Amino acid sequence: MALITPLKRGLRPLAGACLEALFPPVCPACRAETGTASLCAACWAKTAFLSGRGCEACGRDVPGLAGPVPGFHCDSCLAHPPAWNRGTAVLAYEGAGRRIVLALKHGDRLDMAPMLGGWMARAGRRLVAGADLVAPVPMHWTRRVRRRFNQSEELARALCCAAGRPA
Repeated sequence: MALITPLKRGLRPLAGACLEALFPPVCPACRAETGTASLCAACWAKTAFLSGRGCEACGRDVPGLAGPVPGFHCDSCLAHPPAWNRGTAVLAYEGAGRRIVLALKHGDRLDMAPMLGGWMARAGRRLVAGADLVAPVPMHWTRRVRRRFNQSEELARALCCAAGRPA
């Protein structure tokens, strides 16, 4: 029994390499082969990553701000305050960013969760470091049956893993 665990650990990288040889990594946005589990160069250039210089509640970038302004809220959050105090975002929901999100939600692209979790950990490092708990958004059971998994649960798990927090 004691030999099985080191054997499993030794075979895991080999199995991963075999799977990668059979199914090379592809860009989550356009499905072009990338060689790594990330965006291709063309999609990377077309993805609207957010800078963190903007609204403290929703994370949207606000043109003209040179850096984060504590307590700053965009017009949208002032007009319709969200139910939370602080938030951040990695990318805008447009173009390649939209295709990435939809591929995870509806395309069964669970392979993207570690990449997205890493991006989320970097963008939200201050929020995650000060959080008592990282909790996914619950999903209605009928939607979970249709999609086969809870995307926010997978992202929360990947975020915790990338941030070095217990999942």
